[in-house]
Amino acid sequence: MNSTKGELTAQPVYMWGDLADVHLVTDLIGFLQQSGRTAALTVTRGQTRKTLFFHENKVHAASSNVPEDRLGNLLLRSGQIDRPTLDAALAETSLGHKLGNVLIEKGVITPKDLWNLIRLQIEEICYSMVLFDQGEFIVGGYDIDEIPTHANIPADQLLLDVLRRQDEMRDATNKLPPRNALLTRLQNTPQNLNAAERMIYEMLETDRSIEEICDNSELSPTHLTMALYHLMKSGVIGRAAESDPA
Repeated sequence: MNSTKGELTAQPVYMWGDLADVHLVTDLIGFLQQSGRTAALTVTRGQTRKTLFFHENKVHAASSNVPEDRLGNLLLRSGQIDRPTLDAALAETSLGHKLGNVLIEKGVITPKDLWNLIRLQIEEICYSMVLFDQGEFIVGGYDIDEIPTHANIPADQLLLDVLRRQDEMRDATNKLPPRNALLTRLQNTPQNLNAAERMIYEMLETDRSIEEICDNSELSPTHLTMALYHLMKSGVIGRAAESDPA
């Protein structure tokens, strides 16, 4: 507790405590939205640290020290960029350039694409934060001028989107077969797969269990679950016993 609180030096700390249950982060987001405070909500669990920055009932930005939340990994998951292109752009960020600006200058993405990615990044971080059912939280002040990008997403809208995703995730999890179930391809040339779905489909060149896919995939549990669910729902993959014997 004390070490976490101490990380917010030179900024006031309004409240802090333990994450007692999975609903506490949702309650804290709702409180900050209703109060209109300029405040940062930080949750930590082990070495994981994620923060939402609030100002006047809106979320201005989010930060995370988890690699899957980085802008580059969001681009890879969405299929908007490949690994060589990302690595080349990241090499230029070592010179002090921001990744988004580098990709815009190279014509890989547009300014509108970058804006949508920043919004998606904030939503992804917020969604993962509300799933925390253990760890610690801090609500403290921050210098709004130090936030480079102000997304200005209404906090109530963000929270509704996150709660909707929670419901979808719960429904998808309940409809998937057990982790030891063997999956196989049911279609030879599926169309309109996103990057995560394509990754899983390619892994099923030979039949694999859900557990094997989880162990060998770079996707987060959330993205993996939703991709598996969409692939099975659309009939692209299925349990091995459901494949056509011919």
